[in-house]
Amino acid sequence: MTDIQSLLTRYISGEATPEEAEIVEAWISASPDNRREFEQQWKIMEIISHHSNYLSPDIKKEWSGIQNKLQQLNRIAPKIKPSYKIFRYKIIYAIAGLAVIGTILLKSFSQKKTAVITYYSKENLLADTLPEGTLAFLDKHSSISYSNKNLSNENPVIIKGSVYFKAAKNQQDTIVLKAGTLNIIPDHADIYVSFDTVLQAAFIHVQSGNTIIKNDKTQLAVTQGETLQFDEKVGKLEKYAHTNINLYSYATRVFDFNDMPLKEAVEYLEKAYSVSILLQETQMGNCRITTRFDNKTLKEVLDIMAFTLNFQYKYNAETNQVLLLGKGCE
Repeated sequence: MTDIQSLLTRYISGEATPEEAEIVEAWISASPDNRREFEQQWKIMEIISHHSNYLSPDIKKEWSGIQNKLQQLNRIAPKIKPSYKIFRYKIIYAIAGLAVIGTILLKSFSQKKTAVITYYSKENLLADTLPEGTLAFLDKHSSISYSNKNLSNENPVIIKGSVYFKAAKNQQDTIVLKAGTLNIIPDHADIYVSFDTVLQAAFIHVQSGNTIIKNDKTQLAVTQGETLQFDEKVGKLEKYAHTNINLYSYATRVFDFNDMPLKEAVEYLEKAYSVSILLQETQMGNCRITTRFDNKTLKEVLDIMAFTLNFQYKYNAETNQVLLLGKGCE
């Protein structure tokens, strides 16, 4: 029987093989208790890693101590005419002091390990700024991992789940994103990447800019508005020129509802505005709506939808809930 605790430790530390990661993620999805145990283990590992940081020695303080000792020796020494031996001993002391400093510096550099930074969103959305300035917006139950070195082919941002990346203005450094076996290299692009670790399937949409996507067998250029899907298990790769931009509306607050049932549109709004939306009448959810919103406030969105579908709404600030009233679309 596989030791799940051992696999959890390897998975959280980023040392699990693809086969082991698949076992862990299937185990997490099997029950709410398993997910809670995983999140508790993740939190424990986070605490441990935060307390294991190496503190570099204070070189100035160490050198000051050496100088004080040398001065004490000079005061204790008898006041005699300088000789070759005294001069020689001073040189020895100086060399010894430099040797101590060299040892301290060597220890500092040798013990300073590369730190792996991991963000896991759990039940809430999460945002992070990567070292070169790109903003990363994590959907629920998603994670990104990278080391504290410069992001590159050897040090990519590893993605599990769904993440929207917004390029920094005047960005100079190139980053590499990794979804399964795919390396994704955005060229000042805003891009949505989703990787299902159980199905071993990647979904990538370039909202703006250009992107190179490659693995050991192929390389493709994906431009603004294009989408790429890749099934690693069968090696099937598809590229097409449309997508559902509502998938990453939680990050952009840009919605495109095209003959969409209200109950489905509500789910996107709830995630983007961190609010709960309830329908007074179940049949209201079947009302269909076609409209587009570009970075509007929740009130602006609800006002337009209420007018279009003939309903009213009430917002409860204490519970952070919106109640849609009426039968709608009559």
